[in-house]
Amino acid sequence: MVSAAAADSPEDLVARFASIHARIDTLEAALKGDLTLALKNKQRSTAIIESEEEEDRDGKQLDLDGETSTSSSLSIPATSASPVSETQRRLSSELLSQGIPENRFAFTRVPGDYYEGGLEYRRECLNAASLSRLCKTLLLENTKARKFNERDEVQKAYLSPSQRAALSEHFLVVVQYGNARFDAERLKRELLSNTEGFAPAKAFNLRLAKDGVAESMTGFVHGAVTPVGALCGLLGSKGQVVSKGKEGKEGFGEGGEEEGRSEIPVVLSSRIAKLPEFWMGGGEVDLKLCLSTKDFIRAYDPLIAEIMHGDGGEGAEKEEKEEDDDL
Repeated sequence: MVSAAAADSPEDLVARFASIHARIDTLEAALKGDLTLALKNKQRSTAIIESEEEEDRDGKQLDLDGETSTSSSLSIPATSASPVSETQRRLSSELLSQGIPENRFAFTRVPGDYYEGGLEYRRECLNAASLSRLCKTLLLENTKARKFNERDEVQKAYLSPSQRAALSEHFLVVVQYGNARFDAERLKRELLSNTEGFAPAKAFNLRLAKDGVAESMTGFVHGAVTPVGALCGLLGSKGQVVSKGKEGKEGFGEGGEEEGRSEIPVVLSSRIAKLPEFWMGGGEVDLKLCLSTKDFIRAYDPLIAEIMHGDGGEGAEKEEKEEDDDL
């Protein structure tokens, strides 16, 4: 009588051994890749903070939109949003809980014609130091993520948190308005690199999420989207949970689903990371949030990447009007 094991052909044994060996290689690569990515992001954050501190000492800074500031110190106005709404209280509470002092962020109410004016008018409404400070948060969807993740579910179990985050179905991406254009291809290359060879380029197809998806996931309507206080919760640069969000929201893709909750990665343009502070949506259409960049990076540890190209110029404002108005 021949046992089941003895019945295996030499080819079967070779294939089985190759499969086991591949899984071991994948696990080793995942562990190595996570450490490599952690070091890379630590170096990025350290360089940004050191650069900011050096600029503080020098007392000067050249903004990305070509404006020269006499000082790189924070230019955060006093909060001028009254009466204080429940949304403002909730976002303020989260920022404080993340260790950000109340003098390092501020909320401002803008007039009803805010979006009817150009970028310079918006800058004046906010009293922002420069146009480069005006930013927005985009919710991007990787339309290939779900299919790829379902097909490679077994292998995916061996990936590190940072690799799994790179294969998320959605991303919250903070970019500038008028001085440059967001480049989805550059973000795709960054995410592909962070999978450490696990996923092919065809596993990525980034586009703006469909209407209503951002509101469902973040809890914020069009023109008010911000990572701060998002219902879905957030993942940092190494795939770690940096904000748990609100429980009970399901079906938001990969990257940290736990107990009926799903967190998604946050990406910050490297150009914004060089600024002392920046403005973005504040959870309500007429409520805007100004936040210390260094504190935002320390609290939320976003993936910092060069995802913009160009310097704006003619047509920048026209294109801005065609995109989501999230500031």
